[in-house]
Amino acid sequence: MSTATTITVRIPAALNWVPDQFLDLTGDYIQCATHDALFRIADGVCVYGPSAGDRLTPLPTAVEAGEVVLFVTGAVTGLIRD
Repeated sequence: MSTATTITVRIPAALNWVPDQFLDLTGDYIQCATHDALFRIADGVCVYGPSAGDRLTPLPTAVEAGEVVLFVTGAVTGLIRD
């Protein structure tokens, strides 16, 4: 599993068009609502748009007891339940 920020590479803006919707119409890429850039889901690398070649910032996470745990500066900051 990998996780990344949902903030664009070029400017500090959210990637999603509406809450919890990040993927393009095919469901194959994360799509930037601001620039239409496309990012691979597996590694966050931009494959199309003005940020091509850049990548989303990865976040340290783990799965513990069936829950996704996000770590920030070594501290547990939140849980996302399936």
